[in-house]
Amino acid sequence: MKTVYLHGSLGKRFGSKWELAVETPADVIRAIDANSEGFCEYVQSRYIQGEFFSFLKKHPKRIKSQDELEGNLIPNNLVDIKCEETEVHIISNAYGGVVAGWFTSAIVGKVVSAIVWTAVTQVAMSILFKPPKPPARGTPTTTKSYLINGASSRQAQGIAVPLGYGRLRVGGANISNNLENIRFFQSTNSQSLESYAIVESLDLVCEGPIEGFVNKYGGAISGGDIREGIYLNDVQVKNTPSSSSQNGTFNYILNELSDSPEGAPQFTSGSSQEKKPLSSRVFSKITLDTTLYGAGPYTVDVRTGLEADVALGDYVSTHELAVEAGAKIVSHTVLSADVDSVSFSLETQLQISNDNGSTSPNHVDFVILMVRSDGEYNVLDSDSECLVRQGKTDQIPENNSEKNKKIKEEALAEIRAKGNPTSLVAGLWFQVLSDEELLEIFGTNIPLEDEDVSGLSYVSSGQQKFFRISGIATSAYSFDIRVLYQPRELTSEMSSGVTFKFIKLSREYDPSVKDGPIGGLNKARSLKISTVVESISESLLYPNSAIVKTIIDSKNFSQSPNRTYHLKLKKVLVPSNYDPESRRYNGPWTGLFKGQSDQDQSVNEISEANKFWTDNPAWVFFDLLHNPRYGIGRYGLEESRIDKWQLYKIGKYCDELVETDFPIETATSKPRSFSYVAGAATINGQNFTISVDDPNLSTEDFIKEFGSGGSFLGKKLAIFLYQHNFGQDGVLSSLQQSNIRARSISRDGEINIQERTILQSNPDLKTLVLIGSDLDGDPAFFNGGAQAPRKIIGSCSAQINHAVVEPRFTANLLLTERSEALEIINSLASIFRGMVGYSGGKVSSTFDRKQGPVQLFNSSNVKSSGFTYAGVHKNKKITASLVRFNNKNKNFKPDVIYEEDSNSMQSLGYVEDETMAFGITSEGQARRLARWILLTSQLETETIRFTTGQEAAYLLPGSIFEVSDESRTSSDKSGRVLDIQINRDKVLLEQNGNSFVSRVAEYFDPYVLIDKSNLSSPGSNVIELSVYCAKNNETLEDIQSRSSFEFSEEDQMQEINSLTSAQLIRFEGFVRADPSINKLGPQGQKSIVQDLKLKVGFEFSISDNLIKSYHHGLSDGHSLTFSSDGVLPGGLRNDLSYYVVNSTKHTFQVSAVSGGGFVNVFSIGKDMFGNAGGDHYYLNSDREMIVESLNQVGIGSIYSIKGLIGSRNESSIVPEESNEFIGILRELTFPNWYFSNIFGYIYYNPSAASDWVYESFLGWVYVGKMRGRVIGDSNGFWMYVGGRAIKTSGTVGWVYTQEFLRNTFWYIYDLNKWVYLLYEDEGLENIIGFFVYDSSTTLSAGDRYVLGSSREMFVSMVVNGMGYYLLDRASADSQVYTVPFNTEPPEFNQGDNPLYREFEIDFIYSVTLEDSLQGEECVRIDLGEGHGLELNDYYSLSISGVTSDVGVFDQLINAQWYFSRVDVNTIELNQSSGLAASLGNISSNGKISLTLNSSSVTDRALQGQLFRTISVKEISNNEYEVVGLEYNSSKFFAADQKGTVRTPSLPIPPQPDMSIPEAPDGLLLFDLTL
Repeated sequence: MKTVYLHGSLGKRFGSKWELAVETPADVIRAIDANSEGFCEYVQSRYIQGEFFSFLKKHPKRIKSQDELEGNLIPNNLVDIKCEETEVHIISNAYGGVVAGWFTSAIVGKVVSAIVWTAVTQVAMSILFKPPKPPARGTPTTTKSYLINGASSRQAQGIAVPLGYGRLRVGGANISNNLENIRFFQSTNSQSLESYAIVESLDLVCEGPIEGFVNKYGGAISGGDIREGIYLNDVQVKNTPSSSSQNGTFNYILNELSDSPEGAPQFTSGSSQEKKPLSSRVFSKITLDTTLYGAGPYTVDVRTGLEADVALGDYVSTHELAVEAGAKIVSHTVLSADVDSVSFSLETQLQISNDNGSTSPNHVDFVILMVRSDGEYNVLDSDSECLVRQGKTDQIPENNSEKNKKIKEEALAEIRAKGNPTSLVAGLWFQVLSDEELLEIFGTNIPLEDEDVSGLSYVSSGQQKFFRISGIATSAYSFDIRVLYQPRELTSEMSSGVTFKFIKLSREYDPSVKDGPIGGLNKARSLKISTVVESISESLLYPNSAIVKTIIDSKNFSQSPNRTYHLKLKKVLVPSNYDPESRRYNGPWTGLFKGQSDQDQSVNEISEANKFWTDNPAWVFFDLLHNPRYGIGRYGLEESRIDKWQLYKIGKYCDELVETDFPIETATSKPRSFSYVAGAATINGQNFTISVDDPNLSTEDFIKEFGSGGSFLGKKLAIFLYQHNFGQDGVLSSLQQSNIRARSISRDGEINIQERTILQSNPDLKTLVLIGSDLDGDPAFFNGGAQAPRKIIGSCSAQINHAVVEPRFTANLLLTERSEALEIINSLASIFRGMVGYSGGKVSSTFDRKQGPVQLFNSSNVKSSGFTYAGVHKNKKITASLVRFNNKNKNFKPDVIYEEDSNSMQSLGYVEDETMAFGITSEGQARRLARWILLTSQLETETIRFTTGQEAAYLLPGSIFEVSDESRTSSDKSGRVLDIQINRDKVLLEQNGNSFVSRVAEYFDPYVLIDKSNLSSPGSNVIELSVYCAKNNETLEDIQSRSSFEFSEEDQMQEINSLTSAQLIRFEGFVRADPSINKLGPQGQKSIVQDLKLKVGFEFSISDNLIKSYHHGLSDGHSLTFSSDGVLPGGLRNDLSYYVVNSTKHTFQVSAVSGGGFVNVFSIGKDMFGNAGGDHYYLNSDREMIVESLNQVGIGSIYSIKGLIGSRNESSIVPEESNEFIGILRELTFPNWYFSNIFGYIYYNPSAASDWVYESFLGWVYVGKMRGRVIGDSNGFWMYVGGRAIKTSGTVGWVYTQEFLRNTFWYIYDLNKWVYLLYEDEGLENIIGFFVYDSSTTLSAGDRYVLGSSREMFVSMVVNGMGYYLLDRASADSQVYTVPFNTEPPEFNQGDNPLYREFEIDFIYSVTLEDSLQGEECVRIDLGEGHGLELNDYYSLSISGVTSDVGVFDQLINAQWYFSRVDVNTIELNQSSGLAASLGNISSNGKISLTLNSSSVTDRALQGQLFRTISVKEISNNEYEVVGLEYNSSKFFAADQKGTVRTPSLPIPPQPDMSIPEAPDGLLLFDLTL
């Protein structure tokens, strides 16, 4: 146990003393953070504000000097090391006292990050992704959205207007609520009192304008009846019909008039120009629910002294006497000066039970007083200036009906004639006439109504007027009294309001007595005031507010139900080229929004008619930023300060359709095939027809799956189109069309997913008429013949009960309270895995996606403290991810999604992460989020921190940068550029009689001089050189200015992606030491990178068959080659040259021959671990473009090298072994330089027993397989000529020779040819070239010749029919060379090639074009288990020994083949359709053979590392601190496709909680890093 003391602000906030079972200081931080929510976040936030914390071994008050302070501080590099002290203190630099003054800059540099950095590691993931987390268990849930606790209607003063986006079931903020009681007559006894209530509600559901109501599935409601979108107690009022020909059934009847305009629900969308009032008044209902108690049964009448039963009967004569006798007063004060009418709902039970079983009526008396500014009045008195009206009956005709008009006419005629109407209209006149008509006729002296109307009458006894309700009410009977008045101006009524008092005049009964006026044993006479409704006689409009009006009566509902509404919410601005219905973007964007005439017009001036509903998070995000009513725009943020182009990129990414985890709703559980012919529009060109052509689809199944007629009207159709690139070929064969059909059904390969809406279905013809843009623009078209010159084949499935496809990200949210702007936009950005930043004066957002690095850092451009790494503690690695969300398929009820990594669970245990999904209502989207969180936790486990210069200012949150750390990748993998040269000299041979004379000529041979010696790192392959350079970015202004003239959508997207272009240039080349260069480095450095080719990353779109590369600068005819960190996209090879065709500014295609058709690429390739995707490059040898790129690189620029250097898996080293095996005869003057009878002058380090030697012409040569050879031995031997020498380039590969041939003939394995060695002189000291025995002799002098794997040499002379002289960079001296043409090369003996492998073939078979990777019939080979090959690393192999009963097949297959990897044991032979056609009965499967590469996954992993920018903070002038999180692009495909991501198999690095092992005895250590 350790005792941990927190001093200062930490102690006050999190507790000053902790007892913890921990070992390391870092564990202290983790333990406190685990027990105290927000500890790490607090430490980091304080650090940003300049306060840092440090670990101390003793109490600061016991420290007496600066030296003692420094001795007791725990530095950064020890925070993960076990600490023996039992007492640990954490103090701040703001601690105070003398201790604070002792924190010098030197001390700060050692300890400032000890705690902060540990804290940063814990919160790095939460910084990147910021959805809300659930509250701790056991505490009340607090939320700002109804979604957490379900929809509800709210009524409160001053609440925020709800702001909603997407599609949701929402409750409303109640802004008007009126309750009206109606007496109805269903009993034969006219004295029976029965009533029902009508509740009229106006609910504010959202800021407007909104799209409106939708049905259960989110589609258009049938017949415009919005009751399909209204839910009461979570039950739909009207069911959505299963077809357009049907009418939905009802689950509820809202009210007796719900089918009439008066009773039907109404809705306004919230336009700013709203002109439709929903109510003639504004109501506010207050519930009192208070019983009125009268005087007691035996109280004394103060006037007579008599008790009640002998005094004035069962009531008290005046309200004053009633109060004196004990009656209770119930009051209500109306505070608003705008209220001019108050309606009181009272409830009573009245009856007298007779002995004979009958029931007699009873009555109850009460008075209503009104306290006005000048006194107290009875509302029935004329001087109260009140108009009193009673409730209605169900005998009132509907408003504006003929009967209603007739009653009104008769009443008015009688009033005019007699001054008072009679009962000939049964009192209905009083209710028929409006308030205004009564006031106009009578003023406030309105005669009282007949009691037959509602059972209420007005009684005048002496000076007291009061109300009497009479009748029989065995259950509660409700009735209304409405009082109209005008607040008196310039009085206290305007500020203090008006108070109403209720006093029951009737005495209470004695329940123990039966007879007499106070006997209550058989009587009921209760009175209760239940509600008060205040109203304002104004017909209000509610601009910018979506309002729903509902009328519900108590005949159908025993209590007021919970109201929710299924709506498509806010309409927003969308790009001018965007169709929000189909989610398609038509061509490049001009930068204008729909309805925006030009750039000078403000987006705030765009009319509401040009706003559209969308749930795309990017455009919701834009609306929240710019809107001047409710967004950040109200605080001055203008459109020009918002990076709309990045949002455009995010928006397109969000709209990409992906499959959900729900099954396909067909009988086969697979989509049905269909065909479409371009131009098949049906109605005004707006709709189009497809034919479902599955031959196995019956008419009965068609009706089930696609409907009949209009039965599926409004349902969505998922469309799957296989991207095949056959559009420019001739008419496709039926076999090829079958392949397209099968791929579309199986969704194999690159599939373009689209969605349309069904309009009509025809089971007889099996056709569908679809709503939305047609398929004419899709690249999956092909030539289907004369009747269908532009035809598309795909597959489709109706989404009947659930979504089969959906957009990658949607936003469905309702904000119901005012919130901090940053909190909301961060939460919204989390929907698309985004981060919000402010750069260049603009608010911008980036999102987590596959992208390349934009900046490079190595040990030479960071501070001397270098790079600091922190791994995530193993207990922080998530193995199970829970995402909570509201599921739209379950009535938007809370739901949970669970994803786990079972493999990690076995080693790390069950570590759960729970996330509240902000704005997510889709189960598929929630599941993708859970996978992404899980993959991010597993793959991105390391954080980095360093301090650098102005280079960091280029980084934005989310930007990717590369780090080449010498402590990890070796010291010669990074550094600075010392010099750049363009031209070199070369030697050509010219025939002079019977001899050949060399001459020197200048030639193009650029190189880069680097600041590290490479002699310690033998190169066995080509390398990648990444160099920092200052490259121009696209700016928002540039994109905007070109937007009106863009003709290519792909070009525009490439420009948007390059708003932060990579400040790196990549070259491919070879590293060697060349002491002959003109200018050595300041310390004599002579290592150069030569044979440079531009290496440019690209993206490939199979749907368009386009290579995408920003400002590639290529034109048609340019020659390129391709390379990859993994496996190139199918159809491209790394050993062929291709030619550019169909180039645009940012895209192009390639052809295998100059001027030919484009190459059909059929897959996206794989990364180095076999995951789909990967990083791919094209290599450009164009001289002008190389020079232009080199001119952008400055002397002193930083670089990093990526490539295989050295060997890590070859034979063991025997230091004591003799050096005879490499033919060393003598040692030279220079250290480690020798003369060999095989190679001439070589560099070799015998003390390290190296397996490599260096020769100036050959470069680095691997000689490990020559060990054991003795001079004079006649056996053959192998060596590997890796390359980068002084006078040559490239890798020759494996070379075989024998003792007696060692100075004459070598066999080049990759070339499959013999060469004759050319020496500088007769002493055989320096090899300067070869004569290659190549009888083709098609090249000319000066042409390049590839010798072996990649060794490029110049043809100096051609000997027809024999071969070529191959020379490269020799000395400037002339020299004569002689070749023994009469000497034949020996027969080749395979010998013991160390990397030569043979494997028996397990099975050979053909596959149809539907099942092949290439889209054509071909041959596959199964190798069986245990072959041990990493097939991702190879492209070609040799097949031999295959025999069958078809001779042509045997002749074809036993040859060299290029192949594509299918899986770990299966390959597919490229372009083998002819072979498949001749496949017969195989009698012998034969074998494959190949030579292993010298690469390994481990070698590849030990390169520069990629990180995502978390934060960049300027800590002093031109000095920045950068914090990054490890970046792995492989996760994105897996998150969307539910795949698993392969990772390199490397030893597990030490973890902070691992114990230090005991040191073994007798261990010999050798440095094998290089």
